[in-house]
Amino acid sequence: MKNNQVITQIFIVALLALLSGCANRGIYVSTSPPPEASGPSQPIVEALSCISRSKALAKTRFAIAVHSDGTGKTNYVSEGSTGAFLPQGTTASYVSESVLLAGGMPQNYYELNTEMAIRKFGTNEMNEALARMQTKAPPDYVLSTSFTALDFLGGPTLDVHYNGLGPEFAARGASLEVMAEIYRPGDRTIVAMSSMNRRVYYQEAGFTIDKFFSNILVTGGVTYTDQQRLQEGTRDTVALSIADIVSRFDKVPSQCRRMVENIMESGKKTVDKN
Repeated sequence: MKNNQVITQIFIVALLALLSGCANRGIYVSTSPPPEASGPSQPIVEALSCISRSKALAKTRFAIAVHSDGTGKTNYVSEGSTGAFLPQGTTASYVSESVLLAGGMPQNYYELNTEMAIRKFGTNEMNEALARMQTKAPPDYVLSTSFTALDFLGGPTLDVHYNGLGPEFAARGASLEVMAEIYRPGDRTIVAMSSMNRRVYYQEAGFTIDKFFSNILVTGGVTYTDQQRLQEGTRDTVALSIADIVSRFDKVPSQCRRMVENIMESGKKTVDKN
């Protein structure tokens, strides 16, 4: 009988704690953490900086094209979903950032609405001035990037119970592929291409109970999930594809090229191991 009373008291205390948390939802007891500056991972930044220090891409203009999502995958069921698994055209800004870090001159050809508005509301003299500026600085190359594949991977599932008690475990993943290509404007000859693959993983582990204790049924469970970032993780994938493709320019020192190759090789070993 005492066991029943103890279990009942524990249940009541847990219920009151849950309700009190709901009641105080509008009361903030701590300040939110400040925003943090973000960027590609340090090894990729160092490889791009190596290219920049060599001046191999100095005064080389790259027209950055609109980044496209060719996966056709959308998401409408997950919590916090926006309708797409991957960032869309804004990924082109990652390309511009990488070209800047490598010492090149990126030209924004993915956000044209602002300049079109300036031309629309400006005078003929302004249109002519903008046209002359554009003619004086034509791009040497066009840099185009896209998401070409997003495949969801299977994994192990464990659900074992004995006498109403037991663990649960599940693991899943996704494989993302990014393509980058450089071509010359005018004749549109493709100079180089690069393909990068990145995998992200999801794990869920828990413990459930469905058991009688002295004629009292106790049910419930505890679950922990660990999901690696997919959208934010695309930044490194795009940056590395740009580092790979610009490192092939003739003037890029071999040591910078080796830095990029080492990053790619370490990533390949990680994928193979997993």
